[in-house]
Amino acid sequence: MRTPLDRSPRGPRPRWQARWIVGRTRDLPARAAQSSARTTPSHSPLCSISSSPLVVGRFQFGSSVAPDGPPETETSMTGRQPKSYSGSPHMNRRHALQALGGLMLQATGAHAGYGAALASLRAGGVLLLRHAQTEPGIGDPPGFRIDDCGTQRNLSAAGRAQARAAGDALRAHGVRIDAVYSSAWCRCIDTAAQMFPDLRVDLLPALNSFFDGQGDRERQTAALRDWIAKLDEGRRVAMVTHQVNVLALTGDNLAMGGAVLIAPDGRGGIRRLGRVVLDGDQ
Repeated sequence: MRTPLDRSPRGPRPRWQARWIVGRTRDLPARAAQSSARTTPSHSPLCSISSSPLVVGRFQFGSSVAPDGPPETETSMTGRQPKSYSGSPHMNRRHALQALGGLMLQATGAHAGYGAALASLRAGGVLLLRHAQTEPGIGDPPGFRIDDCGTQRNLSAAGRAQARAAGDALRAHGVRIDAVYSSAWCRCIDTAAQMFPDLRVDLLPALNSFFDGQGDRERQTAALRDWIAKLDEGRRVAMVTHQVNVLALTGDNLAMGGAVLIAPDGRGGIRRLGRVVLDGDQ
Protein backbone atom coordinates (compact mmCIF):
# COMPACT_ATOMS: atom_id res chain seq x y z
CA MET A 1 0.00 0.00 0.00
CA ARG A 2 1.34 3.38 -0.98
CA THR A 3 0.86 6.00 1.73
CA PRO A 4 0.40 9.75 1.05
CA LEU A 5 3.93 10.71 2.04
CA ASP A 6 5.65 8.13 -0.18
CA ARG A 7 7.43 10.05 -2.93
CA SER A 8 7.57 8.89 -6.53
CA PRO A 9 11.06 8.74 -8.11
CA ARG A 10 12.03 11.50 -10.47
CA GLY A 11 11.91 10.11 -13.99
CA PRO A 12 12.94 11.40 -17.45
CA ARG A 13 11.71 14.87 -18.31
CA PRO A 14 9.63 15.45 -21.46
CA ARG A 15 10.30 18.21 -23.97
CA TRP A 16 8.66 21.41 -22.85
CA GLN A 17 8.66 25.09 -23.60
CA ALA A 18 8.11 28.06 -21.37
CA ARG A 19 6.94 31.59 -21.80
CA TRP A 20 5.97 34.50 -19.62
CA ILE A 21 2.76 36.46 -20.05
CA VAL A 22 2.40 39.57 -17.96
CA GLY A 23 -0.97 40.20 -16.39
CA ARG A 24 -2.39 42.96 -14.26
CA THR A 25 -2.96 42.91 -10.54
CA ARG A 26 -6.52 42.58 -9.35
CA ASP A 27 -8.18 43.50 -6.12
CA LEU A 28 -8.81 40.37 -4.07
CA PRO A 29 -12.21 41.35 -2.61
CA ALA A 30 -13.51 42.15 -6.08
CA ARG A 31 -12.25 38.82 -7.40
CA ALA A 32 -13.83 36.90 -4.54
CA ALA A 33 -17.15 38.68 -5.06
CA GLN A 34 -17.17 37.62 -8.70
CA SER A 35 -16.43 33.96 -7.98
CA SER A 36 -19.94 33.01 -6.91
CA ALA A 37 -21.39 34.27 -10.19
CA ARG A 38 -18.77 32.68 -12.44
CA THR A 39 -20.08 29.82 -14.52
CA THR A 40 -17.43 29.58 -17.23
CA PRO A 41 -13.64 29.66 -17.12
CA SER A 42 -11.93 32.94 -17.90
CA HIS A 43 -8.45 34.28 -18.63
CA SER A 44 -6.78 37.18 -16.93
CA PRO A 45 -6.47 39.92 -19.57
CA LEU A 46 -3.08 40.87 -20.88
CA CYS A 47 -1.90 44.42 -20.42
CA SER A 48 1.14 46.51 -19.61
CA ILE A 49 2.74 46.64 -16.19
CA SER A 50 0.77 48.63 -13.65
CA SER A 51 2.32 51.12 -11.26
CA SER A 52 2.25 48.61 -8.42
CA PRO A 53 5.69 47.15 -7.59
CA LEU A 54 4.07 43.81 -6.78
CA VAL A 55 3.03 42.56 -10.19
CA VAL A 56 3.35 39.00 -11.35
CA GLY A 57 2.34 37.38 -14.57
CA ARG A 58 1.74 33.85 -15.68
CA PHE A 59 4.16 31.04 -16.46
CA GLN A 60 2.90 28.82 -19.26
CA PHE A 61 4.56 25.50 -20.03
CA GLY A 62 3.63 23.90 -23.35
CA SER A 63 3.13 25.01 -26.90
CA SER A 64 0.02 27.09 -26.30
CA VAL A 65 -1.85 28.85 -23.53
CA ALA A 66 -4.32 26.37 -22.14
CA PRO A 67 -7.70 27.68 -20.96
CA ASP A 68 -8.58 27.47 -17.33
CA GLY A 69 -9.95 24.07 -16.49
CA PRO A 70 -13.46 23.58 -15.20
CA PRO A 71 -14.05 22.72 -11.55
CA GLU A 72 -12.88 19.52 -9.89
CA THR A 73 -15.77 17.65 -11.53
CA GLU A 74 -14.06 17.95 -14.93
CA THR A 75 -11.35 15.37 -14.35
CA SER A 76 -10.49 12.55 -13.16
CA MET A 77 -9.97 9.43 -11.16
CA THR A 78 -9.31 5.77 -11.53
CA GLY A 79 -8.17 4.71 -8.07
CA ARG A 80 -5.08 3.15 -9.63
CA GLN A 81 -1.55 3.71 -8.50
CA PRO A 82 0.18 6.50 -10.47
CA LYS A 83 1.88 5.20 -13.59
CA SER A 84 5.64 5.03 -13.86
CA TYR A 85 7.43 7.69 -15.86
CA SER A 86 7.90 7.27 -19.57
CA GLY A 87 9.61 9.30 -22.26
CA SER A 88 12.92 9.82 -23.96
CA PRO A 89 15.97 10.04 -21.67
CA HIS A 90 17.28 12.74 -24.01
CA MET A 91 14.62 15.20 -22.86
CA ASN A 92 16.64 16.28 -19.86
CA ARG A 93 17.54 19.29 -17.75
CA ARG A 94 19.69 20.75 -20.55
CA HIS A 95 16.66 21.03 -22.82
CA ALA A 96 14.67 22.59 -20.00
CA LEU A 97 17.32 25.24 -19.35
CA GLN A 98 17.56 26.01 -23.07
CA ALA A 99 13.83 26.67 -23.07
CA LEU A 100 14.19 28.88 -20.01
CA GLY A 101 16.82 30.93 -21.80
CA GLY A 102 14.26 31.65 -24.50
CA LEU A 103 11.77 32.59 -21.80
CA MET A 104 14.10 35.20 -20.34
CA LEU A 105 14.86 36.76 -23.74
CA GLN A 106 11.23 36.88 -24.79
CA ALA A 107 10.07 38.34 -21.51
CA THR A 108 12.70 41.06 -21.23
CA GLY A 109 12.05 42.10 -24.79
CA ALA A 110 8.30 42.37 -24.27
CA HIS A 111 8.10 43.97 -20.83
CA ALA A 112 10.73 45.77 -18.80
CA GLY A 113 8.75 44.87 -15.67
CA TYR A 114 9.51 41.16 -15.92
CA GLY A 115 12.29 41.43 -13.34
CA ALA A 116 9.95 43.19 -10.94
CA ALA A 117 7.42 40.42 -11.40
CA LEU A 118 9.89 37.71 -10.42
CA ALA A 119 11.23 39.92 -7.64
CA SER A 120 7.78 40.03 -6.08
CA LEU A 121 7.83 36.25 -5.72
CA ARG A 122 11.42 36.20 -4.48
CA ALA A 123 10.56 38.87 -1.91
CA GLY A 124 8.07 36.63 -0.15
CA GLY A 125 4.50 35.41 -0.21
CA VAL A 126 2.51 32.27 -0.91
CA LEU A 127 2.46 30.39 -4.19
CA LEU A 128 -0.95 28.70 -3.94
CA LEU A 129 -1.24 25.88 -6.48
CA ARG A 130 -3.87 23.51 -7.70
CA HIS A 131 -2.39 20.02 -7.99
CA ALA A 132 -0.93 18.97 -11.35
CA GLN A 133 -2.69 16.89 -13.99
CA THR A 134 -4.33 13.65 -12.91
CA GLU A 135 -5.65 10.43 -14.36
CA PRO A 136 -9.16 10.72 -15.93
CA GLY A 137 -12.22 10.68 -13.70
CA ILE A 138 -14.28 12.78 -11.30
CA GLY A 139 -13.44 13.51 -7.67
CA ASP A 140 -12.29 10.30 -5.99
CA PRO A 141 -13.58 6.72 -6.26
CA PRO A 142 -16.34 5.66 -3.85
CA GLY A 143 -14.91 4.50 -0.56
CA PHE A 144 -11.50 6.09 -1.09
CA ARG A 145 -9.24 6.41 1.95
CA ILE A 146 -7.11 9.45 2.66
CA ASP A 147 -4.32 7.23 4.02
CA ASP A 148 -4.14 5.00 0.91
CA CYS A 149 -3.05 6.54 -2.40
CA GLY A 150 -4.19 3.43 -4.26
CA THR A 151 -7.83 4.30 -3.52
CA GLN A 152 -7.60 7.91 -4.77
CA ARG A 153 -7.43 9.78 -8.07
CA ASN A 154 -3.70 10.33 -8.60
CA LEU A 155 -1.32 12.29 -10.79
CA SER A 156 -0.74 11.04 -14.31
CA ALA A 157 2.78 10.70 -15.73
CA ALA A 158 2.15 13.99 -17.54
CA GLY A 159 1.17 15.59 -14.24
CA ARG A 160 4.35 14.50 -12.52
CA ALA A 161 6.40 15.83 -15.44
CA GLN A 162 4.39 19.06 -15.31
CA ALA A 163 5.18 19.52 -11.64
CA ARG A 164 8.89 18.78 -12.13
CA ALA A 165 9.14 21.31 -14.97
CA ALA A 166 7.41 23.96 -12.86
CA GLY A 167 9.80 23.48 -9.96
CA ASP A 168 12.82 23.54 -12.27
CA ALA A 169 11.65 26.82 -13.81
CA LEU A 170 11.24 28.52 -10.45
CA ARG A 171 14.71 27.45 -9.34
CA ALA A 172 16.29 28.47 -12.64
CA HIS A 173 14.95 31.98 -12.10
CA GLY A 174 16.24 32.23 -8.56
CA VAL A 175 12.95 31.64 -6.74
CA ARG A 176 13.75 29.70 -3.57
CA ILE A 177 10.88 28.33 -1.52
CA ASP A 178 11.36 28.14 2.26
CA ALA A 179 8.51 25.78 3.17
CA VAL A 180 6.01 23.54 1.39
CA TYR A 181 2.51 22.68 2.60
CA SER A 182 -0.04 20.35 1.06
CA SER A 183 -3.51 18.92 1.29
CA ALA A 184 -3.55 15.37 2.63
CA TRP A 185 -4.67 14.07 -0.79
CA CYS A 186 -1.95 12.11 -2.59
CA ARG A 187 -2.23 14.09 -5.84
CA CYS A 188 -1.38 17.25 -3.91
CA ILE A 189 1.46 15.69 -1.92
CA ASP A 190 2.94 14.22 -5.10
CA THR A 191 2.73 17.58 -6.88
CA ALA A 192 4.58 19.24 -4.01
CA ALA A 193 7.21 16.48 -3.84
CA GLN A 194 7.88 16.62 -7.58
CA MET A 195 8.17 20.41 -7.62
CA PHE A 196 10.35 20.65 -4.51
CA PRO A 197 12.20 17.32 -4.09
CA ASP A 198 14.69 18.72 -1.60
CA LEU A 199 12.10 20.14 0.80
CA ARG A 200 9.89 18.46 3.38
CA VAL A 201 6.18 18.49 2.58
CA ASP A 202 4.01 19.28 5.61
CA LEU A 203 0.25 18.69 5.70
CA LEU A 204 -2.04 21.63 6.43
CA PRO A 205 -5.70 20.71 7.15
CA ALA A 206 -6.98 24.01 5.75
CA LEU A 207 -5.75 22.87 2.31
CA ASN A 208 -7.82 19.65 2.33
CA SER A 209 -10.55 19.37 -0.28
CA PHE A 210 -14.13 20.28 0.59
CA PHE A 211 -15.44 19.13 -2.79
CA ASP A 212 -18.81 17.36 -2.81
CA GLY A 213 -19.63 17.98 0.85
CA GLN A 214 -16.28 16.98 2.32
CA GLY A 215 -14.74 19.19 4.97
CA ASP A 216 -15.99 22.67 5.89
CA ARG A 217 -15.69 25.33 3.17
CA GLU A 218 -16.17 28.38 5.37
CA ARG A 219 -14.01 27.23 8.26
CA GLN A 220 -11.14 26.02 6.09
CA THR A 221 -11.14 29.13 3.90
CA ALA A 222 -11.09 31.39 6.95
CA ALA A 223 -8.26 29.37 8.49
CA LEU A 224 -6.20 29.54 5.29
CA ARG A 225 -6.76 33.28 4.94
CA ASP A 226 -5.68 33.80 8.55
CA TRP A 227 -2.59 31.61 8.06
CA ILE A 228 -1.43 33.61 5.04
CA ALA A 229 -2.21 36.95 6.71
CA LYS A 230 0.19 36.06 9.53
CA LEU A 231 3.04 34.96 7.25
CA ASP A 232 6.40 36.42 8.27
CA GLU A 233 7.72 39.12 5.96
CA GLY A 234 10.09 37.75 3.33
CA ARG A 235 9.08 34.12 3.85
CA ARG A 236 8.37 32.19 0.63
CA VAL A 237 5.85 29.38 0.93
CA ALA A 238 4.32 26.98 -1.60
CA MET A 239 0.92 25.43 -0.90
CA VAL A 240 -0.71 22.70 -2.99
CA THR A 241 -4.46 22.27 -2.76
CA HIS A 242 -7.61 21.74 -4.87
CA GLN A 243 -9.64 23.78 -7.35
CA VAL A 244 -12.49 24.42 -4.93
CA ASN A 245 -10.14 25.72 -2.22
CA VAL A 246 -8.43 28.23 -4.50
CA LEU A 247 -11.77 29.39 -5.92
CA ALA A 248 -13.17 30.01 -2.44
CA LEU A 249 -10.13 32.01 -1.32
CA THR A 250 -9.29 34.14 -4.37
CA GLY A 251 -12.01 33.63 -6.99
CA ASP A 252 -9.54 31.99 -9.39
CA ASN A 253 -10.86 28.95 -11.26
CA LEU A 254 -7.52 27.29 -11.92
CA ALA A 255 -6.63 24.59 -14.38
CA MET A 256 -4.67 21.68 -12.94
CA GLY A 257 -1.13 22.92 -12.32
CA GLY A 258 -2.20 26.55 -12.15
CA ALA A 259 -1.35 28.84 -9.27
CA VAL A 260 -1.94 32.26 -7.79
CA LEU A 261 0.50 34.39 -5.79
CA ILE A 262 -0.80 35.83 -2.51
CA ALA A 263 0.79 37.89 0.28
CA PRO A 264 -0.28 39.49 3.57
CA ASP A 265 -1.71 42.97 3.04
CA GLY A 266 -0.26 44.33 6.29
CA ARG A 267 -3.72 45.00 7.71
CA GLY A 268 -4.63 41.52 8.88
CA GLY A 269 -5.84 40.35 5.49
CA ILE A 270 -4.37 39.03 2.25
CA ARG A 271 -3.70 40.45 -1.18
CA ARG A 272 -3.81 38.64 -4.51
CA LEU A 273 -0.69 39.63 -6.46
CA GLY A 274 -1.10 37.70 -9.68
CA ARG A 275 -1.59 34.41 -11.41
CA VAL A 276 0.91 31.70 -12.31
CA VAL A 277 -0.25 29.12 -14.85
CA LEU A 278 1.89 25.96 -14.99
CA ASP A 279 0.96 23.56 -17.76
CA GLY A 280 3.08 20.62 -18.91
CA ASP A 281 3.46 19.52 -22.51
CA GLN A 282 1.13 16.64 -23.37
